[in-house]
This record gives sequence, structure tokens and C-alpha cells, in this order.
Amino acid sequence: MGGSLSTQVPTRLPSDLSESRQHTACFMDLPREIVLEVTSYLSRDEIKTLRGVCKDLDDTLLATFGDRFFSRLHLLPTSASLDILTQISTQPRLNAHVRELRICSSIYQFWGARETQVRPRDIWTRPQLRVLSETARPFPDPSSPTQEAANLCAELVRGERFREQLTGALRNLRVARIEVQEWPRDPSLVLGRKDLMRFTDKDPFEDNFMGIRPAWEYQKIDMVTRMTEVVFSAVRDSGTPLAAMIVDRIQVDQLKLALNLGYDLLHLKHLEIGLKISDQSLQLSDTSRRFDLFTLIDELPCLEHLSLSNFPGTAKDRIQLTDALIHINPQRVKKLCLGVFWGSSPQVLHFLGRSVPDLQDLSLRYAVRLEDNKAWEAMFSELRGILCLQRLRIDIDGFTFEACDKDDNIDSTLAWLAENTPDNLIRYKDPEDSEDEDLGVDGAPGWRAFRRGPSPRRRSRLTRT
Repeated sequence: MGGSLSTQVPTRLPSDLSESRQHTACFMDLPREIVLEVTSYLSRDEIKTLRGVCKDLDDTLLATFGDRFFSRLHLLPTSASLDILTQISTQPRLNAHVRELRICSSIYQFWGARETQVRPRDIWTRPQLRVLSETARPFPDPSSPTQEAANLCAELVRGERFREQLTGALRNLRVARIEVQEWPRDPSLVLGRKDLMRFTDKDPFEDNFMGIRPAWEYQKIDMVTRMTEVVFSAVRDSGTPLAAMIVDRIQVDQLKLALNLGYDLLHLKHLEIGLKISDQSLQLSDTSRRFDLFTLIDELPCLEHLSLSNFPGTAKDRIQLTDALIHINPQRVKKLCLGVFWGSSPQVLHFLGRSVPDLQDLSLRYAVRLEDNKAWEAMFSELRGILCLQRLRIDIDGFTFEACDKDDNIDSTLAWLAENTPDNLIRYKDPEDSEDEDLGVDGAPGWRAFRRGPSPRRRSRLTRT
């Protein structure tokens, strides 16, 4: 019976089970969404390795790889960096992913010989920045590879090759945002960085200010203004649909732009610019003088977000922002950021009531001067009558008030500021913040970080920035 029973046991697996064993599950059997989610946690090198496994993985991960590592490119003012950008712009699999360019205007200018260090009790005089010229070199007598590289970069930016090659690259890209920086920072994907380091043996992103006085002590040529001219020209000639432009501090009196440039920038909605002047004796309040930057602002047909700042190296280098406002009339702007204003600056009220009728979002930054409370009370009280905002942000000496109309607290915030600025601002302490620690400049004792609310139910936020 045993032998008879054994012959009746099936020796083959069911057909459906046999077929399932022949088909081994693999990574690519997962839905595409899961594959992209899993690979989003991988490093750049790991994604590159995984793309080389097979064509299907390469095609699947191309969007992740492109969006993650090519959406923001950092361009150095070097020939190698320009060449790499040109190569990327000619690759259909990559150029569609480039959305942002961060362009550095100069390198290694802070690596040269330092100014003589100020000894205790000596009076230090700030060296003036050298005005941009077509002949001056950052280092007239270069003595190191970094100084030679700084000279080569300045010559490249001043010449036609940089503008022409950048224009050609932009024609094949769909860049929506460009940021012009004074020196290299925020390294994302830096084009030509390794080539530059092989030449100089120094990383341009390395912090070279350790143990020395601030950078504004050293003479340097301001290349931001020239680079801004080049970028605007390339954007216009390439037909780039640029939506946002952010620029470090430029010399307003030196900036030269093409006639009617603003009318050609049909997509530019967001403009952030830091302001300075090369000649400290220049009076921006002279309304008879034409400044190309202010003309550009008025010409832009779609400008909705405008930010103008005047943050200097020292107080002597600061321009009066109220003098700059008399030159512009940005009627279409809905979001406006201005600062710093020294004192209550009542001229701002005239500008807000005259030039920005559709304003919805306003940020103002003030530095308190020795004024009595009446000047501030009049300014904030009048501000209540001319504005109809959705969001308000006011910074006073590092303390920030924020309010939104959905909470109906913009008016109450302005009322409290009119009553308490500046005498009672720092002295006021909200009971619920009694546990906050004393904070001073750079963490030193003496200041308090706290929140302020005009009433328990209508609370704006006050934080130390």
C-alpha cells in the first residue's frame, strides 16, 4: 500500500505556482511613484550608480536626478564654468531641468594682502571701494595663483565673451530665476569648481575671514554692477522668460542699462536689489538726474514684488533710501520690502500713498534714532490711514512685528507701535514671555527676545531677528 500511495503523490507543481516562481520580483516592478520616493533618499553618487544599472532605471531616475542636481546651478566667472554651462544647455536630457542660476561676479578678491591691522586706540578709516573701470585689475602685481585668477575673472566679465556665451546658453535653457552675488557662497552645483581649485589650490567658497577684521576693510573692485549689466543684456538678447532677479549691492550711479530694457522683460515679476553709490558726495535727491535702475523699475510691465535695501559695510556707506524712492513709481507692485530707514522717515508715507495703489504685502525696516515719540506716533498713525494690506511686517532695531488682515490685527499693531515706539518698545515685556532668557548682540546679555500683542485676542508676533 505504501508503494501504491507514493505513486499517487503529484510530482509537478501547479502551473500557476510554477509560473510565479519563474517570474522573480524586482525593483522595477514597483510603481514609478514608489521608485522615485525611495531613490529621493539617495546621494548624488548613489543615483548616478543606480542610473547605470539599466536603461529603464536611467529613464525613470532622469527626472529625479535632473530636478535635484541641475535645477540650481552656480556659475563662476571663469572660462571653464562658462564652457560647462554651454555643454549642459546643449543636452536635451538636462537643459529642461535648469530653473535657477546663481552667478558669482568675482573670486579671490579677499585673498590678497590685507590692510594694516588697526592697533588698539588707533583711529581706523574705512578704505573706499575702487570704482569699477575697464582697465583696473584687482591685483596690479599678482604674486599668487589666487590673485592671478581674480585678474582673469575680472577681464573675462568685462569682455564680450562672457556675455555672448551666457546669451547662447540661456537660449537653450528655461531659467526663471537669476541671482547675482558679490562673492561665492551657498555652493549647490558649482560649475568649474574643480578646475579652478586645480589652478589655485584654494576653494573659492572657503571662509577666508577667520581671525581678521571684516571684509570691508580691504580695497576691492566692485564687479557686481558690471555683472548685472551683462546678465540683463544676456537675458534680453536670449529671450529668457526670467521671472525673478536678485542682485547684491550695486553702484546705482555706475549701472548702465540698455534703453527701454524694462519693456523687453515681459516676465519679470520679482526684483530684489541692494543699493549703494560709488561717490559718497552724490545726492540721490537730485530729481534732474536719471538713474538706469530706477527707470528699469518703472518700465517693468509685470513687476509685482519689489525689494530695495541699503545695507552697508558701515554707517558712512549707507545711502538714504528715502532719496531713492522719489525716482520710482511702481504702480503694479503688490509686495514691497524697504529698508533700512534711519528714524521715522515720514517721506515713506508720501511714497506709499502715491506710488503703490495695489499694495497688499508690506515690509519695512527701521533703525531708531534719537527722536521723540511724537514723530513715530505721527508716522504710524498716518500709516493706518493710507494702507489696506493683507500682510504687514515691521522691523525696528531687530524686533519684528508681523500681522495679517485675516486676524484683523494690522490696525491694532500699528496703533500699539504709534503709542510705544521707541521709548516703550524694549522696556515692554509680555508676562507670558517671562521665561525668556536675556539676549544681547551675538548672544551677550542685555536684550530680551519677546512677543508683543496689542490685546490678548488680537496678537501680532514680535521676535528678535
